Amino acid sequence: MKRFAIVWWLLFLVTSAYATDFEDMKLAAENGDHAAQLIVGLSYYFGEYRDGSPVPKDDDLAVKWLTNAAQGGDSYSQFHLAGMYHDGLGVETDKRLAAKWYLESAKRGNTKARTNIAEYYFYGTGIEQDFEEAYAWATLASYQGNENAEILVSKVIAELVDREKADAKAVEYFEKYGAIDPHENRNE
Repeated sequence: MKRFAIVWWLLFLVTSAYATDFEDMKLAAENGDHAAQLIVGLSYYFGEYRDGSPVPKDDDLAVKWLTNAAQGGDSYSQFHLAGMYHDGLGVETDKRLAAKWYLESAKRGNTKARTNIAEYYFYGTGIEQDFEEAYAWATLASYQGNENAEILVSKVIAELVDREKADAKAVEYFEKYGAIDPHENRNE
């Protein structure tokens, strides 16, 4: 019994950090490693593994693995999946689903997702137009140094009815979602 438990834990610990080839990465993805699911999804999407080796291009498998990782809370998977729905790459264009995944990724600190969801709120793309939401998300992204978000903040300010209310929402989001992506600069 102890031997089985040790073998199980060793299999469980096979993560994307230790995967040396696509099949190892796929095994890690099948065992629930969200980072591995992202890599496998992107490999199927681009038709290439991260080491440059070919992988059969398969949009359905790309969406499957990215969705698994996105549902597990991986912000980069959420961001990439949103982009696929936004552009109709491998899936039918669906701005509503793009908005959903951009918002989830933004909540986890992804700067580009914050900028994109701010634009979605500003223009009412796939989501109800809301200048206060646009301002709050663009403010967070601009704080992270995103130049497009900085430009968007000034556009949104011109449309705001109640700047104080918008500022309060931005502060609320800073406190609730943080100002940075915890995965950025992970090698430092």
